[in-house]
Amino acid sequence: MGKVNDQYSGFLSEQRYTHFFTLTTEYELTLKSSRRLAERTFCNWSKVVNDLTGFWVCERFKEKPGYHIHGLISLPRKWTLKEDFRTLLRCYQKATGRMKHERWQRIDLRRIKSRSSESLDYVAKYVSKSTKVDYDFHTESMNNGQRVIHE
Repeated sequence: MGKVNDQYSGFLSEQRYTHFFTLTTEYELTLKSSRRLAERTFCNWSKVVNDLTGFWVCERFKEKPGYHIHGLISLPRKWTLKEDFRTLLRCYQKATGRMKHERWQRIDLRRIKSRSSESLDYVAKYVSKSTKVDYDFHTESMNNGQRVIHE
């Protein structure tokens, strides 16, 4: 990993994220529509998770056209029941406009087991890629009419 990637990975590990996620859709996402989906998803998640913080980055598919989203979020310790995660799934489906599509869109959500997690490195590497990339941090202040963008 390069110096920039190491710095981002170190910074992300300090944020105490608890989960790594991947969001995909059956329809093609552009870079711009990936940003909108990530923002809608975080907006929906913030309605059910207090003090939600996160980071997301759009990655271009290698094998087909379009993008998908990887990210990190902090969930409260009490979020351990399957029903809690079903709530996040439903919020994501709403953000994708699932009602327009027959099938549910895919979300993969995994607990980060250590501060030196491969998940942190994986997300960090896309920030410094030379290809088209978009990423952002999500904080609670974004839900109060303030948008914090780091690009």
